Amino acid sequence: MPVVRTTKTFRQLRDQAEDDFKIHKPAVALVYHGGSPTDFIGIRIECAKAGKEFVSNIAFGRDPEGELYYNDIKELAGRGKYEIQFQVGQVLQIVIRNPNNGIVATFVGADPASAIGWLSFDADHPEVPLIGNWNDYKALDVDSVISCDPGSTDVTISLGPLSKKVTFKLSSPSVKGMKHSGTTTIVSVDVIPNGTRSIVDFDADRVLFYPKIGSKEMTGYFIPAIQDKADLVALGHQSFISSSAIAEWKSA
Repeated sequence: MPVVRTTKTFRQLRDQAEDDFKIHKPAVALVYHGGSPTDFIGIRIECAKAGKEFVSNIAFGRDPEGELYYNDIKELAGRGKYEIQFQVGQVLQIVIRNPNNGIVATFVGADPASAIGWLSFDADHPEVPLIGNWNDYKALDVDSVISCDPGSTDVTISLGPLSKKVTFKLSSPSVKGMKHSGTTTIVSVDVIPNGTRSIVDFDADRVLFYPKIGSKEMTGYFIPAIQDKADLVALGHQSFISSSAIAEWKSA
């Protein structure tokens, strides 16, 4: 079954992975669903230090952080099958196999609680095929600042190193306002020429940008820097997905 519950603890999963694999490097992942078991969309794992990513229908995403364990970088290539093992609010493990079912890598999430609360809804559905591809990691991470005045709906994310910014409006005024540093991730500057417009998926701990409603490919995303628990709601307490492309990318 591709999405299954586990009774193992984080320490047990980590210790087992350290026994099974020679190499481990920091990695980040995203597990994303479409609202029902048959709509299950897929995952993304990126490991910049290994220069590799594993993608199943998702262009970007970073929740949760963790470690990618493997024995040979050459095995991180081509197509792979994967299984998600979880315990709600406690552990997340993604096991990736080659086409012959040999395990080539395992991702163990260090703090998965915010990412997997809904997974029990998708568990134990063997009809959902979970297949992805290993690629070279090519995303561009840009130091950025998100800002919004108290009581305003106007938001700006400034991508200083690229002399770019993206602006959009909140669905309701920001009570306390925002002034928070973080990282915007895109494939390359070529995907955000001036005048590019995006759908906005806004939440307390990230902003996602899509070219159109229903797209599985993101234009990019912003993640605020997290230094303490308060930063998990650094962007306020509202959440929405825009019904039209309200965000505009332009020169700073």
